[in-house]
Amino acid sequence: YLAFDADPAGQRATAQALSLTWAEGLDALVLPMPDGIKDPDEALQLLGLDRCLEDLFNLERAVPGGRWLAEHLVREARDGHEGRLRLRRQTIEVGRSVPGAEFKLFLDLVARALAEPVERLEGEIRVAARAAREARLRERLAAWAREFQGRVAREQALPEAIREAQHTLAALAAEIEQPASQEAS
Repeated sequence: YLAFDADPAGQRATAQALSLTWAEGLDALVLPMPDGIKDPDEALQLLGLDRCLEDLFNLERAVPGGRWLAEHLVREARDGHEGRLRLRRQTIEVGRSVPGAEFKLFLDLVARALAEPVERLEGEIRVAARAAREARLRERLAAWAREFQGRVAREQALPEAIREAQHTLAALAAEIEQPASQEAS
């Protein structure tokens, strides 16, 4: 459960916390601040503990993270062409972090706001996810190659070096062939 400040910085922190939570394989629900309350501390001061527990920390009012994130992105996007472009770019950027269970709802809400087919956005997110995944694998391969080259230059036994290279390259090849979790959504 996430309960950050209601101001723009708190909203950005909530969005970032959702991505970090999902990256760890956890589910996330957001407890938005009650109307007129800026943060949990103010809620405690103004409402008192009992009412704060009822109004703020009532887990039944928690919003699924994917829904909260879609609504946040839509709220933050300004009207007009630039706002729509910004919403599209942010959706493609953060959409690949939304877990499968919430991905459909996230896409439905954003696609409705953009007046675009869900399938188009989903396809663009999948392409972006594959590109990001490939970039991460390229960086891992380059780092391994630099380190490997140094060890081979220091006279690592050639048969051992070749076996290591075969093993490492086979593992990376298998990883690139596996569907990314978001691509399987």
